[in-house]
Amino acid sequence: MAFPPSSTVHKEDSAYRQNPFRLEITRIVGSWPRKVFIQWLLRYPSSGSGYCFNIYRSGSSGGPWEQIATNIVDTYFFVDDSFPAPNDRSKPDLMSIQRAHYYKVTVLHTVDGASEAISHIEAALDKRRQGILRKLRRDAYIMLKKGNGTEVAILKRKWWGESCDCRTLTGQVTRAHCKKCNGTGIVTGYWSPVYTYASHAATPTQVRTAPQGNVEINTMRILLPDIPEVSRYDVLVYIRDNRRFMIEEVVATAIHSVTVHQEMEVSELAKTAREFDLLVDPWRQPAWY
Repeated sequence: MAFPPSSTVHKEDSAYRQNPFRLEITRIVGSWPRKVFIQWLLRYPSSGSGYCFNIYRSGSSGGPWEQIATNIVDTYFFVDDSFPAPNDRSKPDLMSIQRAHYYKVTVLHTVDGASEAISHIEAALDKRRQGILRKLRRDAYIMLKKGNGTEVAILKRKWWGESCDCRTLTGQVTRAHCKKCNGTGIVTGYWSPVYTYASHAATPTQVRTAPQGNVEINTMRILLPDIPEVSRYDVLVYIRDNRRFMIEEVVATAIHSVTVHQEMEVSELAKTAREFDLLVDPWRQPAWY
């Protein structure tokens, strides 16, 4: 018997119940320039009180997560106002057009147990269009998982966090192959990998003449589900052959400003690129084969 899908991205419940207790994030909306409103609800609770919530924030649906609120009891909304000035690269920035901000809400109850949900900032829809959106997203994901897609990992680039020693006061990176930040200026450089499926159209490798000799260039168009929300300079890794690509351009197919799936243009990285030092371990988590 198949397990029901969890509200956590790409995670399944470990057991089946007719009406499983779960937490759902109903709305995350930005109140620019320095606030985000988060709202959630509980499905099939056994009690009307005694529920304890924790709120986490990250730049990727795969984490790692920063806890921003602890032990919120019987409250079903939260306002995240811990955003500093845009020039402070140690904290997230709401002013950028292409920065993704993910939130995770967890709940703990003495009877019902624990549940969690992950979502990101997106436009609100009415109930009818929410149903249409769920079907379109599900169809796109199943097509990639069971049809023409293959296993990939998305490494989202960090745009905030602890500064690396190789970054100057003006924000420039002095060492492109820095092992501490992977050339990004932020320690570790990338968030934890997010595993999903993607499809691409075959394209020929082009050879161009440059002052240093012949240069091989390979660009492709790739179709990806709605999560994780990708942006320029993120890295895509094909699990089966370890080919790695830099995302250059992203075009999202959307319904009322809410993404259904993403189409992006990527360029293949040379085998000497620093991005090949990034650890992607598909053999144990998740077990693809």
